[in-house]
Amino acid sequence: MIFSPRRTTGALALGALPVVEGSRVVGILTKADVLAALVETLDIEGIGARIEVLLPRDAASLRKLVDLIADQGIEVRSLVLAPHRDRFVAFLRFMTIDAPAVKATLRNAGFTVAELEDFLD
Repeated sequence: MIFSPRRTTGALALGALPVVEGSRVVGILTKADVLAALVETLDIEGIGARIEVLLPRDAASLRKLVDLIADQGIEVRSLVLAPHRDRFVAFLRFMTIDAPAVKATLRNAGFTVAELEDFLD
C-alpha cells in the first residue's frame, strides 16, 4: 500500500516517514528534513529581500517580469510561482537590501507589488 506523505503525516500527526527500498527501511524523512531542504532550495537564509508580485495567469506576464529583472541586473536568489485566486503570485528573493528601489522599479513597469491585504480574505 502506498500512502500520500501529506495525508499520512497530517492525518496521523506523524513527524516522520520511513524511507524504504523494497521491503527494507533505509532511512527516515522528518518534517525538519523537508523544511531544511526548502530553506536551502529557496536560499531563505541568505542576504536579500523577498517581494511578491501579482501576475495575470499567462506566460507573457511572467516573461515580462523576468525580462525586467534581467534588464535591471538584479540578482534573483529564488522564484516561486503559485496560484492565488484568479492570478499568480510570484514570490521573488533578490540579492539586495534595497527592496524599496526594486519595488519602485516593478511598479513603474506596471507590475502589482503585493501588500499584506492582497492575501487576506
